[in-house]
Amino acid sequence: HKMSDAPKELYMFRGSQFVIKAIAAMALKGMLPGDGSYVAREVPLALKGRKKLLPPPHTVPVLRWGNDIIPGSDNICLLLDEKFPDKPRLYPADEAGKAEVRAMEDRISTMYWSNGYLTFCDGQEAFERYTARRVHEAISGIPLIGGLAWSLAPKLILKKAAQAIESGWRDTCRAKGGPFARYGDVPTANRQVVWDETQAELKALDAVVAASPTGYLCRTPTPSAADLTLYGMLERWVGDSLMDGPEGFGPAQPLILDDTPALRKLFEDLRGRFAKDCSLHRFGTIPPQKQPVPPPTYAPWSSSAAAAAAAFSL
Repeated sequence: HKMSDAPKELYMFRGSQFVIKAIAAMALKGMLPGDGSYVAREVPLALKGRKKLLPPPHTVPVLRWGNDIIPGSDNICLLLDEKFPDKPRLYPADEAGKAEVRAMEDRISTMYWSNGYLTFCDGQEAFERYTARRVHEAISGIPLIGGLAWSLAPKLILKKAAQAIESGWRDTCRAKGGPFARYGDVPTANRQVVWDETQAELKALDAVVAASPTGYLCRTPTPSAADLTLYGMLERWVGDSLMDGPEGFGPAQPLILDDTPALRKLFEDLRGRFAKDCSLHRFGTIPPQKQPVPPPTYAPWSSSAAAAAAAFSL
């Protein structure tokens, strides 16, 4: 895999934690949204639509680099290290360092489930903080009736949207099975259980970052793929998922880092690097992908996104 001028397309949907990770990784290599180095193509949010367009496991992101199809944010990071060996590395060059980053990356990827729960199953306020503006944009864009419907019953629309998305998320958890299936059945009234578990993991990660001489999870000189995995999760909770403005996202859990100062500092560092230059608004209008994407040609690792098995995500 040598550097080439081959066309590059990122298949994505807005709000995905793993898409945020991939976009940040490309930025570290000098590839920015809107600078012509690659283009974005929108795929459907619903699994049914993605099954028609993306190869199994039908998750985002997927990158086309010329004739190569690269599924999953971790495979994309690995490819970027091969393409740009002289730019900041996403995985250390030595095998021990690479294994450490990979293990931390996979550990943080499992936070996908608590991330989703505390966004979609934590009550109306968390849902509206995160995506009320996106719902407003979607409803208002319906010809003839959308604007009128929103003007007459915005709270009802948001309530119905929250119920539908929460139900879909819970079904996804149950379908996943294993230790994360239980997130489908923890009632919102018992959300403290998930909050406490998440806080315990965040505090453990906070201790790792606080002990790191570089301020990054695996003591790397620049952000690694593990740091970027965490960044994608935190953008949803305390950032704007790289979409600010009246039609963008908001923070689902703005207080979640209050007891983890090292993580807060790390997030602010990463957000300072990426929030402006990687804003999805820089793509302009993101056209929909209409043709099926061919099967993967470059996937040396099973994808973190596949490990999360995101059948439904925002």
